[in-house]
Amino acid sequence: MSSQDSPLATVREFGGGVRLGVYAIVAVLFLFVIPQTVDSSMLSLLTRGLIFGMFAMGYDFMYGYSGMVSFGHAALFGIGAYGFGVGITYFGIESVWLLLLIGVLCGLLYALVVGVIAIRTRAVYFAILTLAFAEVFRIIIIQFTDVTGGFDGLVINLPEWPIVPGLVNISVYETTSFYYVVFILLGLTYLLLRRMTQSPMGEVLLGIRENIDRLEYIGIDERRYRIFAFTVSGTVSALAGALYAMDISFIGPNVLQPVQSGEVILWTIIGGKGTLLGPIFGGTLIWFIEDLVSEAITWWLIPVGTLFIVIVIFAPSGIAGWVKWVGARVRDRL
Repeated sequence: MSSQDSPLATVREFGGGVRLGVYAIVAVLFLFVIPQTVDSSMLSLLTRGLIFGMFAMGYDFMYGYSGMVSFGHAALFGIGAYGFGVGITYFGIESVWLLLLIGVLCGLLYALVVGVIAIRTRAVYFAILTLAFAEVFRIIIIQFTDVTGGFDGLVINLPEWPIVPGLVNISVYETTSFYYVVFILLGLTYLLLRRMTQSPMGEVLLGIRENIDRLEYIGIDERRYRIFAFTVSGTVSALAGALYAMDISFIGPNVLQPVQSGEVILWTIIGGKGTLLGPIFGGTLIWFIEDLVSEAITWWLIPVGTLFIVIVIFAPSGIAGWVKWVGARVRDRL
């Protein structure tokens, strides 16, 4: 019996087919069903959840695959938002594509500079250094009032967005159009990150997470890969920040608070670290819960915190890990 006809190959083929089927169902649901069935306020809420999911996915590329923990990722989210906001309010740039590019490049450069410096340390020292840089950046944003608006922030008046110049223009203030833009950008970013994690470089990142000393023993320069992981993570986080600035048409120093860095860690853990898809659902789900609970009660942090504890205790692998466990049980029964 050939290896292709073995039971193991059959199970793998079945699992791959199921996975593709799930992806197709999710794509149809988010592209066609949800936008046509929910009201504009709920769709706007979902759009913001997807933006936070992108932020969590970017963090997961670094934390889930290389094991690096950053306490300063709010700065990367914020620098993308401020790059977008300052570009339109201070420099008068009206091209949305160029503004997005500016936000992403600001995040890339910040992550590259901070990464080169902070990557000289490991573990908790790296995390503390990222927090220190984030606090320095937050103080700079507050002090440069003429450019950033200081504590008052920046109100952003968005122009029309030419998706196809001269052919297709959309208004960012139109909820459904902006939802599709965010969802498509999220999907493309996921495919790019997934391709990276499945490449030989992704295997090296996993080696860094599992045993960084062994990589050094065999002659691999782990610093370059850690810098790369931090830079890619920061670039995706900055893209999410720029989309957030577009979503609320405002940006203020509140997005730079350390609590924002803590939340993205929780979203990643709850969604399932090292999965990319899990943090997307984790960020979106927790944002939904926080928003709905905060409207019902003033002490909403207590039930939300309790939910975090329950998930971490009973589903330590996160939502994605639980889904994989259920899928494995189903395959075993079949």
